[in-house]
Amino acid sequence: MIIRILLLILPLALAACDRQDARWEQAQQEDTIAAYESFIERYPESPEAEQARSRIEALRAEQAWTDARQRNTIGAYREFVESFPDAAAADEARTRLHTLQRETQWQDLAESEDIDALRAFAEEFSGSPEAELAQARVSELEARARAEAERRERERELQRQRERELEAQRLAEQGTHRVQLAVVRGRDQATSGIELLQQRLGEVLGDIGLEAQQTDGLYRLVTGPMDQGRAEELCETLKKRGQDCLVRER
Repeated sequence: MIIRILLLILPLALAACDRQDARWEQAQQEDTIAAYESFIERYPESPEAEQARSRIEALRAEQAWTDARQRNTIGAYREFVESFPDAAAADEARTRLHTLQRETQWQDLAESEDIDALRAFAEEFSGSPEAELAQARVSELEARARAEAERRERERELQRQRERELEAQRLAEQGTHRVQLAVVRGRDQATSGIELLQQRLGEVLGDIGLEAQQTDGLYRLVTGPMDQGRAEELCETLKKRGQDCLVRER
């Protein structure tokens, strides 16, 4: 009886095995996600089921890679790498992602005047054509900065020179010398001395004013500032009028 049962079951088992092999062969021939999923659904515990799952993952990666290349964007390649980090195309995706990131950053920096950002870019993407361009841009900006600093320094020096010339002109207009007529002690004596000198020598002094310069407790009674030649000429005239005098620098 047992033998008879075995003889009845054996053909059924062989037939089922033949059908599984045929379906697996068909799935391989179709080589689609749907075909492999259908096989797994029917034979989830079969030895080929694991192969089918691996092939489904590979096909999904291939489809995703095709889509990423068509989109050709940073987001597409980043999404692919995150979803399929071990796929055959993962390394190429990382390379393309890196290239696009570099090109995009350079587009933003090409006309930038941020030297620190350009240097950081050149360091991060060292060896790339864009890194060389960044280095050249840094050199250009540094040269421009030096030229601008030199220009400003020349302008400052010209301004200082103009100020010196104006000061010299102002001093020349004010005069560099005075004529000293007397030396007295005390403010009161200085005031009265100036009044007396102006009364006595007013014809010679004309519009030349007198003032008192205090030095070490003494008061020098002197004229206003004038050029040296005029001061010497005035002093000679005063001496002829009997007035002692002395030409002094301001």
